Amino acid sequence: MSERPAFRLPWRPLLAAALAVPLAMTAAAAPVVRTEAPVVRVNLDVAGAVLVREVALEFAADTRQLVVTGLPADLDVTQLEVALTPQEAGQLLAIAARTVPLAQAAAARERELEGRIEELRSRLQVHRDRIEAGRIQLELVRRIGGSAAELASRQLVEGEIAPEAWRRAWEALGTGALDILTLIREQEQAARTLEREIERLERELEGLRTGRREVRELVLDLAAVRPGRARLVLVHRSPEARADPRLVARLDSTTGRLALVRRVRLTQRTGEDWQQVMLAITTADPSRPPAPPRPDPLWVDVTTPPPPPPAPAPTGVAERALLPPFDLAPPAMARPAVTRRPFDADFTLPQPVDVPGDGREVLLTLDRQLVEARVGLEVVPALDPRPRVVARATYEGGVALPPGRVRLVRDGVPVGEADFPGVEPGGELVLGFGVDPRVRVERRVVGDRRGEAGFFGGRKRLRRSWQILVHNGHERPVRLTVVERLPVPQDERIEVALDEATTPPDRREVDGVLGTLAWDLTLKPGERRKLRFGYEVSWPEELELVGLE
Repeated sequence: MSERPAFRLPWRPLLAAALAVPLAMTAAAAPVVRTEAPVVRVNLDVAGAVLVREVALEFAADTRQLVVTGLPADLDVTQLEVALTPQEAGQLLAIAARTVPLAQAAAARERELEGRIEELRSRLQVHRDRIEAGRIQLELVRRIGGSAAELASRQLVEGEIAPEAWRRAWEALGTGALDILTLIREQEQAARTLEREIERLERELEGLRTGRREVRELVLDLAAVRPGRARLVLVHRSPEARADPRLVARLDSTTGRLALVRRVRLTQRTGEDWQQVMLAITTADPSRPPAPPRPDPLWVDVTTPPPPPPAPAPTGVAERALLPPFDLAPPAMARPAVTRRPFDADFTLPQPVDVPGDGREVLLTLDRQLVEARVGLEVVPALDPRPRVVARATYEGGVALPPGRVRLVRDGVPVGEADFPGVEPGGELVLGFGVDPRVRVERRVVGDRRGEAGFFGGRKRLRRSWQILVHNGHERPVRLTVVERLPVPQDERIEVALDEATTPPDRREVDGVLGTLAWDLTLKPGERRKLRFGYEVSWPEELELVGLE
């Protein structure tokens, strides 16, 4: 792999110059060489993938036409980057692209499943033919039995046949009918087994179907300058592959150790299996606008608010089924190498891997980090009286953790998933790990004089107060943070004051949120504690107060 050119080369000018040369410059008698350009390196991000392909060439002294086959049908030639190494080996005179239909699916697994389904359908038809033949035989036996019974009755009455002979004939007819019914039943059972297997394979095929029934071919006219060996490199982007970041956070609540496992989910539906490719995952996100937005004038006007839009109707579109995922980097595999740049980083697997092109999910573990977290309970009784286990830590990793979903595991037990806002190196990491059922918090209304508020000096007043009861049901001490909210005025004529009976808070403006108060408690095993919280709001009598309903 060391002989390959650097991943980022200035190939666009070369391609632009080549496109400007007419195809008529190609020598009519130039030998044509057909070859494939396998993928040797892939850089995946959240929006797609950059694929690097290589072709080894043996240059002759005359002009050579090279046809590169099996390329993706959605390949955009204008975005293609092409390079020859060494550059003095030859010149690219012209490049053209054409679409070639395929007789069968491009993906190997699709072809395998389609062939298997066709084989099973042929076998199923054989069983159905045997069932139909058995039914024809059974109908014949019924007719013979009916006419024979009528004939035997007449002959028995007239004494033309002995009863023993009639009994033997009737038993033979019954045995034949039973054999036919047994055959039909066996064939129907075999047919049902095949039908279930065909349905299973069709579901699997639908889950991985890429729909790739055509490919692109590149026709390149090359002029050899220095005969000998060379390498042609093609680079292009594919939207049919992507890497979605995943984060798993495992908390040991006893020791406070927090394990952060950075993973990605890889999928690619190009229809082309990547075999023994060097795979890299980049943290760059090309799906975001590369330039800052340009502000328009901020117009302010007065208008009647429009009615709320109707709720969107359900689309009813089901997600395509996916096959069970498999992990490219289990715990025993060496960790990917990290290449850091000023704005992003690459994680490159230490060895080549195979990635199927049929849409199967591939899970890749990028790195694992252990951090020491501060574990405690936090509760906002006004919103939810159930305390949650929360781990807070300073993230010391060298590469930022991107936004996405995080899977949370507490003491070996999964407690759910949550949206993760992302965190930069040196930032605070805050993760919740579910409810603690052994710590109870109750919030009781002590006073609410809203209905009794009168006029005093031209102002209205509202007083509210609560009692907060907490109980530690553990046999060990716990740290509990109780958070409450004071009203925050948006009009200078509104005044808010903390009730004198309020238990003095330990902190204000918790996590930068205006109006929040926090009490940091350390509760002994079985301990009960009471907190008081209240406030008074006053405003001019001519105004109507909103926001405290």
